Amino acid sequence: INQLIEQALQQKTEQMESAQQEAEALQKRVHRIEWLTSLLLLILVLGVLSLIALKVNKPLRSLQAKLQNLTAGDKNLSFRLPVNGQDEFAHIAGSFNQFLTDIDHILGTVQQVSQRSSQQMNMMMQRSQSTLEDMSRIQANTDALATATQEMSSTIQEIANNTEQAKQDTVVAQDQASDGQQQVTEAVVLIQQVATEIEQIGRAHV
Repeated sequence: INQLIEQALQQKTEQMESAQQEAEALQKRVHRIEWLTSLLLLILVLGVLSLIALKVNKPLRSLQAKLQNLTAGDKNLSFRLPVNGQDEFAHIAGSFNQFLTDIDHILGTVQQVSQRSSQQMNMMMQRSQSTLEDMSRIQANTDALATATQEMSSTIQEIANNTEQAKQDTVVAQDQASDGQQQVTEAVVLIQQVATEIEQIGRAHV
């Protein structure tokens, strides 16, 4: 009986060892499958992340390059970002393009206003220059008129002086003529007296 029990126990032990070996082999296969599944998941996740990064980074790099060109002094507002699909980046690109369009329109309006202001300033400067030239001509004419007035005043003063001198000369001439007339009258009277005396003397001798 003991021998049968030992044989049964040995068989059970061998069966348990075999089952344990099978369990260990199965566990190893499970671990191997888990590792392979984890590796495949990791590769799949990395691939998905790479695709997402490629899809995200390309528009971002394009936007960054355009913004760098814009801030570096290029000032070219005619470029537009490509709008592909209906995702968030497409909406961002559309909004950014609309922003550039609005900025371009504002700059165009400011440039037109600046050109009009410049033209008006040039017209005002031309008018100011014309006004200054007119004022210079008026000043020159005023100076010429003042000079002519001064010369006319000098001429009038000279004429007045000459007139006064002529008046004085006329008075002197009149005085001289009056004196001459008186002397002529006295000479006539004297001649008449002499003639009378001569006539009387002639009569006395007859």
